Amino acid sequence: MKKYFILIGCVSFLFFTSKTNAQSYSTGKEYIKADVNFMDVVKYEKTHPVDFTKKHFFEEEREDNPIVHPNRPMPDPSLVHSFLPEMPNTNPNPPALTVSPNPNDTFLSTISGGSNIPPDTHGVVDSQYVVTTTNQSVSIQTRTGTNVSTVSLDNFWNSLNTYSCTCGFTFDPRVYFDPYNRRWIMVTFAYGQDAHCQIMVAVSATVNPTGTWHMYAVRFDATGSTGNWLDFPNVGFNKKWIAVAGNIFPISSGSPGGATVYIFNYANIMAGTGAPYTRIDQSGAFSICPAITYNSTESNLYAVDIYNNATGMLRLWEISGSVGAPTMTAVGYPLNSTTSWSSTAYANSMTSYGNDFAPQVGSTQRIQTNDDRVNNCVMVNGKVWCSHTIFLPYSSSANPTRSSVMWWQMDTLGNPLQIGTVDDATNATFYAFPSIAVNKFNDALIGFSQFSASAHPAAAYALHMHTDAAGVIRTPHVYRHGLLAYYQTFGGPKDRWGDYSATCVDPLNNIDFWTVQECVPSYTGGISNSIWDTWWAQIKTPVSAVKNITENEMNVDILPNPNTGSFELNFGQVINSSINVKILDMEGKTVFEKNYTTAQNGTKINVKTSGLANGIYMVNIITDNGIANKKIEISK
Repeated sequence: MKKYFILIGCVSFLFFTSKTNAQSYSTGKEYIKADVNFMDVVKYEKTHPVDFTKKHFFEEEREDNPIVHPNRPMPDPSLVHSFLPEMPNTNPNPPALTVSPNPNDTFLSTISGGSNIPPDTHGVVDSQYVVTTTNQSVSIQTRTGTNVSTVSLDNFWNSLNTYSCTCGFTFDPRVYFDPYNRRWIMVTFAYGQDAHCQIMVAVSATVNPTGTWHMYAVRFDATGSTGNWLDFPNVGFNKKWIAVAGNIFPISSGSPGGATVYIFNYANIMAGTGAPYTRIDQSGAFSICPAITYNSTESNLYAVDIYNNATGMLRLWEISGSVGAPTMTAVGYPLNSTTSWSSTAYANSMTSYGNDFAPQVGSTQRIQTNDDRVNNCVMVNGKVWCSHTIFLPYSSSANPTRSSVMWWQMDTLGNPLQIGTVDDATNATFYAFPSIAVNKFNDALIGFSQFSASAHPAAAYALHMHTDAAGVIRTPHVYRHGLLAYYQTFGGPKDRWGDYSATCVDPLNNIDFWTVQECVPSYTGGISNSIWDTWWAQIKTPVSAVKNITENEMNVDILPNPNTGSFELNFGQVINSSINVKILDMEGKTVFEKNYTTAQNGTKINVKTSGLANGIYMVNIITDNGIANKKIEISK
């Protein structure tokens, strides 16, 4: 959804008139490209500060029209797959569920300058840095929360700023870390509700996000003649492609025009040589969400969207083919045969929609919880997982009484393997804006916002362990309690919150989790001057679930130790997977990293470094069998 530094957006318009889904394909390349060094942007901003003056609230998507899911035709019955409650649990004697674990650490990321609603909170973590994006800024911190540097979102993308329009510049940022290519990926849209609307994509030139980024801008309407613009990016990637999906809206008036997916050649973007793409328009879809693919060899890219809330049905897409000629096919329709949901806070047959919905203590003003679109999707261990807000209970005529979170696991044919909810049937607690992450063991963490009439808006998460019963989520844990009630509209009709959040797996071990959520700080200006902030939490997966990996499976000896920077890793068993070896100094900075395809004789690796000073270092070793962290001393 479109938001700006100075002009503020409103909740997105949902779904459109009934029609059979139709595809159209086209190809193209970037309109403009640039290489930009992050620290150079920091220096630039010191002499070119961004004007954060608030201006009148801008209603981007004509919210005086009703929103309903279309009356889509039933798909081929052979592609509809129901959730099977009789599916076996991975643990026939699951332990009693407990509250989700306390965080290992939490820290503040971004605090509002008072000129952006909503923040569109997003972020990701690697072995050294935490990068957070909002409609206000791009922030880089260490893994303990120490600020490295922050720049405004507009200034980060300013090298691609070729137009000046009254509707703002950049909005809806997303950021990801690719653990296989060791690159950061960032996407944003620009010039919303304007004929110059653009998709902007950047990939870091190295693993260091404070260095150079390869940046590309693609015009959505190359001729400026269609009268449409693009809103609300969803992003996915695999080894071949970066996929950016968006929703098509008319600039002036009329109904939404479906969804589009830009499928970029990842290798070209990463190399800095260009951004060739195939564009696939889907006239009968909305908010298609491609998957972040945590597999270095998966050749297909999957995506999910809502097909029919009234029947509890999603749609699973498969993008396949060669790098330069992908095709997109609906391969399955996962069905929740026990739970339907409303798409917004109003019933689907009503003529108005999108009211502020979630309660809060200290104010009669409710908070906007948007709609049921899927806005994050991951593929882990060959399965597709996603989460989204839902509105319960479903009725074609009566309004729902609460917002909740639904999460799914499915196979690549669309067979649901797990469906669960974070829900309070008493209507006391509302949940919204979820994001899901899944680790190597199929443990899943869902981060979200939590609202109730007895508390200020809060940042929370809930854990599903692979040893828990299918579809069961543990009691949520609030890691950041809001300190005030929240009400900020900039003169518009909605008390905006969201529009999304981010949760990821820690790449250091592919076991633990991080999540970044929105909250409310203390502010002396009072409720009429409410501001938001964003907070990170690091969550360690319960030790009982991983002790076999850390204690038994990864016995590694380092010989000799101390050493001169060359040493042997001697495993206690045959390692058939690739092996990632990282050496970090005592400040947590990565000073050496290399991927080894296999161990010598299956059990040994010779590691040779150069240029490392004498001192104490940590060696981080990651394989499909588990992880190990060892201390070494270099003495020459």
